[in-house]
Amino acid sequence: MKRIRLLLFLGVAFLSLNAICYAGSGDVFLKRSNDIPSQGDSFTATVTVESGTVPLGGYDIGIKYNPSVFLITDIEGVSGFTATPVVNGGTFGSGVTRVIGSQGEDLSIPDGPVGVMMITFKVVAEPGGYSPLNIQK
Repeated sequence: MKRIRLLLFLGVAFLSLNAICYAGSGDVFLKRSNDIPSQGDSFTATVTVESGTVPLGGYDIGIKYNPSVFLITDIEGVSGFTATPVVNGGTFGSGVTRVIGSQGEDLSIPDGPVGVMMITFKVVAEPGGYSPLNIQK
């Protein structure tokens, strides 16, 4: 009898989780400010996820860059996504920084284009330095 109750409980729990969990993919965009920074200057870039009609419950995004050209100095949330980004600041000089966020309160919002974070970079290269700035999903 205990085994049947446990299996029934696990089955109901699994169905409940299955009803609220959805693994999807969306397009991720990074838009930087229009300023042309010089060595020592900072600039910002906003990361937006286009989730279509599916609410964005969370994200796991990698930012890849050349740390001899610029470094991440700060990552903060923006108003489109209520959860604060979780990041290991120790990776800011490594060239790859992963950021995660989870919408814990209301999984029915937001959808469409959702701003999830603003990244502040500092230019460390001499003039003419170049680095692609890539998003890894």
